[in-house]
Amino acid sequence: MNKINRVTSRVLLATLVVFVAIFGFNSVASADDDITFSAELESSIAISVSTTSPSLTIRPSSSGTPGSTTFTVNAYTNDSVGYKLSMSVSSTTDLTSENNDTIPTLEDNNNNTGYALNSIPVNHWGIAIGGNNYFPASTTSEEIKVATGVTGVSGDSTIISLGARLDLETVPGSYTTTLNFTITANVVTPPAP
Repeated sequence: MNKINRVTSRVLLATLVVFVAIFGFNSVASADDDITFSAELESSIAISVSTTSPSLTIRPSSSGTPGSTTFTVNAYTNDSVGYKLSMSVSSTTDLTSENNDTIPTLEDNNNNTGYALNSIPVNHWGIAIGGNNYFPASTTSEEIKVATGVTGVSGDSTIISLGARLDLETVPGSYTTTLNFTITANVVTPPAP
C-alpha cells in the first residue's frame, strides 16, 4: 500500500473515531410513562342552627298574650339528590320550668291547617315552619322539609318559629325544652327494570 493511501486511511479512521466520539455517544436513551391521578369525592351533608338558644319573653294577659321567636336552620350538601330535614323535641312536648310547671304543646293540628299565632289556644305552644301556622310539637322525628339538588356553600335555609299564647293562669318562670334537628341525604330510587 502506498503512503498516500495509508495517510488517507488513517485520516478517515481518525475522522470516524472523532465522529463517533462526538456524535455517537451523545444520544441519550429515554422512555415515557404516564400515571393517572384520581380523586374520589364523597357526599357531604351538614346542618347548623343560627342560634344556640332561641328565647321568648311573654307578659301574660287575661285574654292570652301571643308571642313568638324565630331562628334559622341551615342545611349544606354537595349531593345532587338533596336532603330531608326532620325535627322532634327531646323527651316531652311540654315546656317545663325549673319548678316542673308546664306549658303543653298544642293538643291538635286544627284539621291539618294549624293555628295562626293569635289563634293558638290559651296556655299552649307550637312550632311553625317557614312562617306558616303553628302545629303541635312531637317527640317523634317528623319531616319538615325535602329539598333537591346541591345547596352550595351558602346552604339552604329553613325558618323555624316557636309561638305561645299565655294568660294569667301560667306560673311565671323560665320554661324550656330541647329541639332536635336531623338531616339525611335523599335516597335515589333506581329505575324500574
